[in-house]
Amino acid sequence: MPGPSKEELHARVDHDGNYHKVDNQIIMDKMAALRNQYLDLAHAVVDSQPISREMSLALTALLDESLVMAIAGLARNQDQILKELFGEMEVKE
Repeated sequence: MPGPSKEELHARVDHDGNYHKVDNQIIMDKMAALRNQYLDLAHAVVDSQPISREMSLALTALLDESLVMAIAGLARNQDQILKELFGEMEVKE
């Protein structure tokens, strides 16, 4: 199966590379809840082992990579998330 076309990749660059303002309280609440879950896990990593290179890499992967991408996913896809929650009706912010 062929991958995405250049046109599709350019559309992705335009979408992903732009700022995605979040004004909807539902999306902001989802971001806060997700962030809190990540922070709980990060604290568990710190509490579970001695300070080490592995701990540092785990925290970097968790907070600087995974959390950032998870939050970006909510911001970039907020319209789709709200449509899935409420259907096609207009959502008040």
